[in-house]
Amino acid sequence: MTWQEVNKKRIPHIRYGERLYLKMYREFSAALRQRLTRVERPEHIINLIENFDPNVNIKEYYVKFYVRTGMAFAKNTARSLKRRKDLNSDIQESIWLEKVLKYVEDNAGFKISQVYWNHLQDITQIARDAVNVGINEGWGIDKIVDTLFTEVSDREKWKAMRIARTEVVSASNFGAYQAAADSELDLEKIWLHPGHPGPSGYSRDEHEMMDGVAVPMNEDFMLPDGTMMPYPGDGPPEHTINCRCTVAFQPRGGGIVAQELGEI
Repeated sequence: MTWQEVNKKRIPHIRYGERLYLKMYREFSAALRQRLTRVERPEHIINLIENFDPNVNIKEYYVKFYVRTGMAFAKNTARSLKRRKDLNSDIQESIWLEKVLKYVEDNAGFKISQVYWNHLQDITQIARDAVNVGINEGWGIDKIVDTLFTEVSDREKWKAMRIARTEVVSASNFGAYQAAADSELDLEKIWLHPGHPGPSGYSRDEHEMMDGVAVPMNEDFMLPDGTMMPYPGDGPPEHTINCRCTVAFQPRGGGIVAQELGEI
């Protein structure tokens, strides 16, 4: 299986993530719109937004995405491996689910905080720009608010897409790695790079240099800059945002007979 085939199997999860995270951002907008119904003067918009707390449960959305994606890749990777024990039992799947939930609990806190505060900062800046233009142009409150939400909506769509495309790598690789690690097979893992830039035109040279690198299952990959990662998608933001790499498995010491992650 090629990287392209693996990526094709991620696409349904990316589309799901785009819808899911857009719904999350729409919660911000709904709460803000409700608050803005009480605004009477343009300058009051800024005062309100600077004290705006939408109380959106971002963690709930991350849990939904990781459970759906991580469990799908774990179960299908298990089916694809010639394993020594049955990994499709209810007990094994409950173990994977527990690991997925713990991973989100232990590793997603910083991401969740960044998503929350970055979006509030974006909303604040968009509001300032809309108010300044509205005052200069002599707009009424309704037009200023409509302009604000048009810009916020466009930003939300782009952000939801970015989160989905970033998190699908982490969630899919995490789930499939758990299945491979639990298989009791003598495997090693391989880093796979797509070999071409993504839709943004951006590609990491360090990740391209990792293409085909194999390490034991219980060891981390060491990237050219010294960063240690257990698999693509599980590392610092400079190595995870918009990353599209995957991980594959082969018998330890064997040739490239890799079983790529993502047998959906």
